[in-house]
Amino acid sequence: NVTDDDGGIYVETGTLLIDNTTISGNISGLEGAGVLIYDVTVSATIQNNTVISNNVASSNFSGGAGIWFDGIKLTVTDTTITDNSSVSDGGAVYIEGGSVSFSNVTINDNDTQESGGGIYQRSNTTVEISNTDITGNTAADGGGGIRNNQGKLTVKDLSVIDGNTANGEACGGGISFLGDEVGHTTTITDSTISNNKCTDGGGYGAGVFADDGDPDATLTVTNTLITGNINENSFGGGIATYGATMTIEKSLITDNTAEYDAGVGAYQPTTIRNTTISGNTATVGSAGGIGFEDNVTHELYNVTITNNSSPVVGGMVVRTNVALNIYNSIIAGNQGTSPDCLEVDSNPTSVVVDFRSVPSILENSTGCNPQNDSALLQVDPQLENLADNGGFTNTHAIPITSPAYNASGASATTDDQRGVSAVGIRDLGAFEYTGDDSTLTVTVTNPANNSTKQYVNELTVTFSKNVLNDGSPDAANNTANYLLVERGTNSSFDTLSCAGGVATDDVNITIDSANYNSGTKTATLGVNGGTALPDGKYR
Repeated sequence: NVTDDDGGIYVETGTLLIDNTTISGNISGLEGAGVLIYDVTVSATIQNNTVISNNVASSNFSGGAGIWFDGIKLTVTDTTITDNSSVSDGGAVYIEGGSVSFSNVTINDNDTQESGGGIYQRSNTTVEISNTDITGNTAADGGGGIRNNQGKLTVKDLSVIDGNTANGEACGGGISFLGDEVGHTTTITDSTISNNKCTDGGGYGAGVFADDGDPDATLTVTNTLITGNINENSFGGGIATYGATMTIEKSLITDNTAEYDAGVGAYQPTTIRNTTISGNTATVGSAGGIGFEDNVTHELYNVTITNNSSPVVGGMVVRTNVALNIYNSIIAGNQGTSPDCLEVDSNPTSVVVDFRSVPSILENSTGCNPQNDSALLQVDPQLENLADNGGFTNTHAIPITSPAYNASGASATTDDQRGVSAVGIRDLGAFEYTGDDSTLTVTVTNPANNSTKQYVNELTVTFSKNVLNDGSPDAANNTANYLLVERGTNSSFDTLSCAGGVATDDVNITIDSANYNSGTKTATLGVNGGTALPDGKYR
């Protein structure tokens, strides 16, 4: 169908049900080429394998080539909206008013010459996206996947925003958000934001961007993976805010790329808790992990920032009248001229990196001037590789030998990125060590079991996993945890375990020292006062 106004279906009163229907190939000279719902009294449902595809809205006034909605309530379930094209905002869907929910929907390969390649929502609208894939959409301006323009947006329940592309200053390849007052919100929970791009125009936030607005608006991300997003020409690969106040919790931001601030661009008040920022790359300047700026205060609680890189600073850069408060966090193992931290300001006293007199690890402080750092540790935290350790997103585990183990102080979180509760004292960073469930095996490897050796004054014991090395009753460097006996005159070993002690006529041999190496998981035991053991058989 071809029309100067609406295309396939036009409704301006009553209710509408579209069930197991294909709406395709319609052209509108105005908006809503596929479905146009144009009255605030209308409720509509689109469901059951409906396909809305290859519709074109050719007006530069208003878009929504697949669906244009201004009613009370629109519910879309089990539907595919694909290959629609709009000159104006909303390549697939334009929401002018009301409340809209998408559940188990695919919105893919739509495009617009303006904003919102997949979805465009106006002010005072509410949009909820659940278990929905928004992929491969393109916007010439902001919001390749979604553009939230002063509305309330929720993305949740395993939704995927992947492979979308946008340009312009308000880029947000996956999601672009403008909020300038209380009630303007974007909330992302239990979802994935991946492989989105900003390609031209110097726009920010290839994965998610809250553009110029007001800190009364909020951008909240919880239990979400932000990965593989690329900003080719500007700041913020994974997520960035220049408007809304940003909160990130229990999330993983990894493998994102930008010219600057590849993981996170924090340019309005930002709080991050129980989150890992790892493996992000800034190609031109600082920072690989996270950049802070713009005359505001930011806070980190039990955050792990590691393995990020840039030519200048790998971990974090703090610019321009910023106060950064850090609690119980790990910043270590990043790559750059200043590996972990850099302060940048013409007036150095206007930048404050404050460790609040509670423990954290900043492995390399080159380029930083930490304040209130009496409990700060400049050590290797022994982070393990990023891996699936349970939970929605991967984490860097720590061994029991890490200096981060049981080291948190005031203001520590009560659980970790995975939602695992603290065991006793909370560990530093985003991961809580709760014990290794694998079976510990302990083997004498030098001399090997059932071997013959001519001169023995020390033994090597090998452990299958790392163990305590703090001299405590359960530690590998506590000599009380070892027993060496020589077979007695009855020519048999009667001593069967350390717990039972030396039995009958077996002879106890003194263990003088126990030195544990966590790198090799071995303990070297000095025996018999350094004198070679007499000829005999030993257990």
